[in-house]
Amino acid sequence: MKRLKMCFVLCAVVCLSVLFEREAVGALDLTEIAVTARPEFTMGGAFDGERYMIGLQLDGQNIAVQFVSASGLPDGNPIPIPGAAGMPPAVAYGSNVYLMAWVGIDDGSVNGQMVTPDGELQGGSFVLSPPGTANVDIGTCHAAYGGGRFLVAWEDIRLDPDPDEEDTDVFGRLVNPDGTLFLDNNMQISASDNGD
Repeated sequence: MKRLKMCFVLCAVVCLSVLFEREAVGALDLTEIAVTARPEFTMGGAFDGERYMIGLQLDGQNIAVQFVSASGLPDGNPIPIPGAAGMPPAVAYGSNVYLMAWVGIDDGSVNGQMVTPDGELQGGSFVLSPPGTANVDIGTCHAAYGGGRFLVAWEDIRLDPDPDEEDTDVFGRLVNPDGTLFLDNNMQISASDNGD
């Protein structure tokens, strides 16, 4: 329950920061970005100086991106990531490219896809962490850019001696702007023996 409350607080802070950022760029009205008869979810997006890219989970599993103009209008249709099924993706922008990352809905892997500001998929999707490592019950990862690289972080269960206790750690991976992995292994960012 504590983790769920923290997640809601984090989401509220992110939403408020996006609203303030939008006011600085140009006020966006509430806009229907992805509206169909199917379920659609997002963990957010990023701005490249001209338009936003929002990461989407469509139909409860399929991963796609939707571009939105600085004036708040959808720019084209959602672009599906071939073969990608997962939880709502995280998005970051830097070095003239977007990184989208998501937790695999069926296997607990963490995956990524580079997308150009023109909406072209740069290479194929790639694995940041192998199946069975991410906490699918939480199912979120987060992405940021700085220092010339992207950082993707997620709740990880690989060191959990008793999965029923929900002891999780935070692991991460550095990704270069060309989509190659910076280090050979995931890095442990935080460890806990009580799931906090």
